[in-house]
Amino acid sequence: MYEVLQDAGWQAAAAAAAAAVAALTVVLLSLKFVRFRAWFPLAGAAVLLAAGIAGSPTAAIEAVPWRALALALTMGIIATAAEEAGWLQLTAVRFYRLTSADPRKMLAVSMLLAASASALLDALTAMAALLPLMLAFTRAWKITPSPFVIGMMLACNLGSGLSVAGTMPARLIGTAGGLGLTDVWFVLGPLHAVLLVLAYLMIRTVYADKLKLSPARLRELQAAVSGMAGNRGDVRNPAIALGLILLGYLCADLADIDLIWISGAGAALVFQSLIKRAESRKSFAAGFAPLLALTAGWLLIAGVFVRTGVLDAAAGGLMTLSSGDEQRAVLSVLWMSAAGAALSDGTAWTAFAVPVVQSLAAQLQEVSPVHTGRLWYVLLSGIHLGANATSFSSFSSLLAFGVAAARKNGLSFREYARIGVPFSLFSLTLASLYLVGFWFGNN
Repeated sequence: MYEVLQDAGWQAAAAAAAAAVAALTVVLLSLKFVRFRAWFPLAGAAVLLAAGIAGSPTAAIEAVPWRALALALTMGIIATAAEEAGWLQLTAVRFYRLTSADPRKMLAVSMLLAASASALLDALTAMAALLPLMLAFTRAWKITPSPFVIGMMLACNLGSGLSVAGTMPARLIGTAGGLGLTDVWFVLGPLHAVLLVLAYLMIRTVYADKLKLSPARLRELQAAVSGMAGNRGDVRNPAIALGLILLGYLCADLADIDLIWISGAGAALVFQSLIKRAESRKSFAAGFAPLLALTAGWLLIAGVFVRTGVLDAAAGGLMTLSSGDEQRAVLSVLWMSAAGAALSDGTAWTAFAVPVVQSLAAQLQEVSPVHTGRLWYVLLSGIHLGANATSFSSFSSLLAFGVAAARKNGLSFREYARIGVPFSLFSLTLASLYLVGFWFGNN
């Protein structure tokens, strides 16, 4: 725990005001000025530190989990190299050929690929690699892209909820809670796998008319698919690369090695090839530099909140709300993390939620020392399930929505909300039953 300033009322109010202004600016700039939104939290943090709101700036800086940022940097290098090599695209082409141009099968395959790539690599990279390919197919075949875009948005968030490195929230939670990939899969895998299937069925039902083609049109598309480039050899190198990444994850868990060493070694192997090409450097800088700046800004603001006692007060409020009962605490963390992620920037909310869960876990330690570590799994799931409600909570969703909305008759906020909001509410209800009724109730 970090030292808290005494009688820090005005400092807490100033920090809250700065965070509110930064959050509002980020949301307002999300759709048209994505490149610039990342720098406002960092600017707000700089103002707070320069004004001495949290006392010594060093104290707030020490509260930043720099390991999570280092993990993001190394995973970003690996993910950028994978995208530049075209591994995900080649894999997608091969699997799309297996669908025989059936839109319903293509929807299932695109969601499965997006979820898998988000869990193993990076959600933003997965969306950046797969979205242009899918939009090209739908445009050439005159199929509406909305169900495919929405499906990949939901799938990326669900896949990221099974990762400790797929999104910045996952990295922050994974490093703070000491979570391992195999543990996350074991605990949350059944829940998120069921939700992925339900998301597919929901989209397929809502867009049933648009995904159903006449026999003549289907034969025409099947002829086009048979001429697509791609063979069995196309997926050999991607399969080997992804297999090595998965092996690295498993070795890190089994040998109790910090994941940052595994990702650092992988980044070192591909960094030389990445740095040689100017296009690769620009791709990496455009994709991950704003993400690192955004996260650093929110973490510094969260550090100020820690110093002024705001987040400790929030943890105390959750403890009072749950009356010291661990199951109520689980529900509080799940729904409040989801609500915050849905209505704000997911990275920002996670930056604030991590210290709250740390404080709450310390308080629950006296009541139920066995289960306190499980709050991190609840937070990981809640953040990513809540992100499905809106199109701006995660970077992958924001990218997909921005591209799809810019097209003629493209995806609208209302159209996405028609799927995202009810699915998010249903998934959180199912998660509540799973986490409280099954996981906590039987262990």
